[in-house]
Amino acid sequence: MFSGLLGLLVLFLVIVIPIWLLIHLFSGAKKADEESEKEFNAQLTNLSVGSKAAYVLAYNGRKKSAVVTLLLTIFLGGLGIHKFYLGKPALGILYLVFSWTGIPSIIALVESFTVASTVRTMNGTAAQELVYIVQGAPPSQSPTQLE
Repeated sequence: MFSGLLGLLVLFLVIVIPIWLLIHLFSGAKKADEESEKEFNAQLTNLSVGSKAAYVLAYNGRKKSAVVTLLLTIFLGGLGIHKFYLGKPALGILYLVFSWTGIPSIIALVESFTVASTVRTMNGTAAQELVYIVQGAPPSQSPTQLE
C-alpha cells in the first residue's frame, strides 16, 4: 500500500511539478514578448512616417526574445550563454570561468524565474532610447542620461 503511494508521490514530484513549472515559465516568457511588442507598437505610432523605418530596423536589431532567453537560461545557463545573448559578455565570461563549480547553474536556475521581466524591461528601454535617437532628441533628454 505504501509503496504504491510512494510511487505516485515520486511520479508527482519528478514529472508533474517540473512540467507545470516549465509551462508556467514559458507562458510568462510568451506574455513578456507580447508586452514588448505592444510597447514597440505604441512607440511606433508616435513617430513620423519618415522615421518609422529607421526605428523598426534599429529596434529589430536590439530586441531580445524572452522565450529564447528562457531556453538559453534553462539549458545553457550554467555556461552563461544567456548572458552573451542579452549583451552582457563580462557576466557571460564570469559564468563560463566558474561553470566547473556548478554555482552558475544554480544562479541560472534562479534567473529562469526572472528572465522574462528582465527581457521585457530591456526591450522597453531599447524602444524608448531608439525613439529619442530617431527623433534626434538632445543627449540631455535621453533616458540613459536621466538615470
